[in-house]
Amino acid sequence: MKKEPTYKDAFMHGLYSIKKYTSLWFCGFFAMFLGQFGLWDFFSSMHLAQQEGVVGVGRNLLILSQSIHDVSLLQLSVDKWVWFFWLCIFVVGFFLLIMVLAVVSQGTIVYALGQQCKLLHKKRINIEKAWQVGVRNFWTLFGITLIKKALIFFLTCGIGITLLAALRQGSTMSINVFFGVFAVAVVLGIILSFLVVYATAYVVIEKYNIRDALVSSWRLFLNHWLVSLEVGVLMLLLYIAVLFGIAVVVVLCTAEVFLLTILSALFGGIWFWVALEWLLVAISVVIAVYFLVMLYIFSTTVWVYLFMKMHNTGVKSILQRSFLFTKRKK
Repeated sequence: MKKEPTYKDAFMHGLYSIKKYTSLWFCGFFAMFLGQFGLWDFFSSMHLAQQEGVVGVGRNLLILSQSIHDVSLLQLSVDKWVWFFWLCIFVVGFFLLIMVLAVVSQGTIVYALGQQCKLLHKKRINIEKAWQVGVRNFWTLFGITLIKKALIFFLTCGIGITLLAALRQGSTMSINVFFGVFAVAVVLGIILSFLVVYATAYVVIEKYNIRDALVSSWRLFLNHWLVSLEVGVLMLLLYIAVLFGIAVVVVLCTAEVFLLTILSALFGGIWFWVALEWLLVAISVVIAVYFLVMLYIFSTTVWVYLFMKMHNTGVKSILQRSFLFTKRKK
């Protein structure tokens, strides 16, 4: 009789992946640019979109048009215009390269961790083959990412518009509408965060197209909505704890930099102290990136492991286990 999968098994797989597959760290660094899987991705994306919103998009377009106008007024020679053109090409190409590497790296990590769950650590996963799978599924994964970002943006715009109307009018009706839209948007956003996880796994591991992946991920969520919520909350708490730890490290490094600045003013040798300050800043950045990469690989492993178990054998939530245990005792 097979042992029923638990959250502890998923977390142990996550820790094993961090320790065993160091070759995934490189992919994890780039995949982070797409955001973490789960609830944290939704809430962080929603926060960023809320800062922009409809007004922010209009402001950015205005700044862009003004920048283009200012550039057109520059008095540059032909050689300098050519250099400026190539600079723009380089900047755009750099961001496109980062985007491609992020999407491909996400597919690589999901496929590699899916193979790990299938093999149960009996064989080493093939990173080269996983990378090829990520490249092959680039456009599908990119489409899922675009759908996610667009839906989060529209949900956030709906919240922003109703909030603005409630603040301006102040009527009971407008306030009730805002709270209603806010509640619906949050629920839809939470569901969306889980669907993106499952759809990505269906595309990469099960070779589904984007339509079948979205439909299957919806069915999987309906069958395991309680498990999804429980794991989402647990991972969200883990993200908060890790970010708090990173913030503590950054604050300590900042305090040391401030202390070194005072010492350089008192005892001279300013270049030595400046070099030491930059070294501390670099160390704090490396520590922050390291923990974020480890967190990405860990959380992705947990979600992929649970995905593999959900659509094969099923997973019971903590509440379900507690209910069954209480029922047996009676």
